[in-house]
Amino acid sequence: MKETERIKRINADLDKHFKSNKGAWWVSNGVYEPNIVHLHHGIGGERIDARRIALRILQQEPSVTIVESGTWAFTRETLRGAGFKI
Repeated sequence: MKETERIKRINADLDKHFKSNKGAWWVSNGVYEPNIVHLHHGIGGERIDARRIALRILQQEPSVTIVESGTWAFTRETLRGAGFKI
């Protein structure tokens, strides 16, 4: 899938904000869902919680409404319900 400017911006922000990330967590676009990004986890970054990654993405990118990661889907409402300030 083609990497868009939004995806490049999100991935760069994740590496800048989470110093230990170094590309371990990254996102890609949804195929038919412009408001959804898919969160992927590679090697490394085990100490970074997926909820914190989703929180950062949703705080920085207003065009994203859902961060999907395998069996999880994070929205602003679900993170608020979990006690995060967003």
